Amino acid sequence: MNSQRPGDRDVSEEVGLLEGRMEKLDRAIEADPTDAAAYFQRGVLHGQWADANGAAEDFGASIRLDGGSAEAYYNRGVAYAVLQQPIMAVDDFAAAIALDPRHVDAYNNRAAAYLDLGHPGEAIQDAEAAMRLDDRLPSAYAIRGIARAQLGQADLAKQDMERAQALSGP
Repeated sequence: MNSQRPGDRDVSEEVGLLEGRMEKLDRAIEADPTDAAAYFQRGVLHGQWADANGAAEDFGASIRLDGGSAEAYYNRGVAYAVLQQPIMAVDDFAAAIALDPRHVDAYNNRAAAYLDLGHPGEAIQDAEAAMRLDDRLPSAYAIRGIARAQLGQADLAKQDMERAQALSGP
């Protein structure tokens, strides 16, 4: 008897697809070690496998080969954040923003990294930059709310947390 619901993908099928894609990218990189796009894509796969170290390494290789990719810096920043390396994450999010000043996720994630570093003022600045780009981003309001709470601004923090909750839905 099959316990899957219609439309559910078999987990082993998903794993097999990811493994096949990883092997294909491994071969592409072996054939051309200067293929920045292949390293980038392999970094994405490492991220899907929850392998932040592998993701950081591959995004780093992509950056060394093609330093003009805001997405490579952003994704490596995410990997560093997962690895609890907020200083490196802040640096990569800053590089992503320098390359793409409208990268809302880079501002938002840099704000979170600033919180991790104990810099609520910088967190507020980046959360507000993210809000200017997307005023319906619940996490930006939550980050600003936490930062305001750290600064003793209880009423403003409460307003931000309520706004974050309202944007998140029921």
